[in-house]
Amino acid sequence: MHTKRAHVVRKIAVRMCRKCRHLFEPHRLATGVLSKTQTCDYCIVRLRKMTKGELFKRRSTWQSARTAIQQDARIVYLDSGKALQCCKCGYKQHVDIAHIKAVAEFGDLVTVEEINAITNLLALCPNHHWEYDHSVI
Repeated sequence: MHTKRAHVVRKIAVRMCRKCRHLFEPHRLATGVLSKTQTCDYCIVRLRKMTKGELFKRRSTWQSARTAIQQDARIVYLDSGKALQCCKCGYKQHVDIAHIKAVAEFGDLVTVEEINAITNLLALCPNHHWEYDHSVI
């Protein structure tokens, strides 16, 4: 008598890095969910080792450099396992990752890794983020 074995095939999500165009496997967050990042670990590390001055010099616009820092801040925050909810009101539907010390306050020789240290990041809803940036709270 033959028994049938169930073969378990693990699906591997493979993505193409939007920076270097190499294929990579996204990592799992502390919550167990696959990261939504579109950039491979090599490019992320390269960005984090770059100084703020280098990043702003290499990007075509100020907003492009600022967006790269903000996207990396979100990855750092999600990887930390901290709750993705506003630390002021607990709102969970849409949460921004804010810098406690503003990016503009860092010098050009500071690395992106230092700017986006988990100790400098805070989860806030859009309303509280605006209030925080404008010194209301």
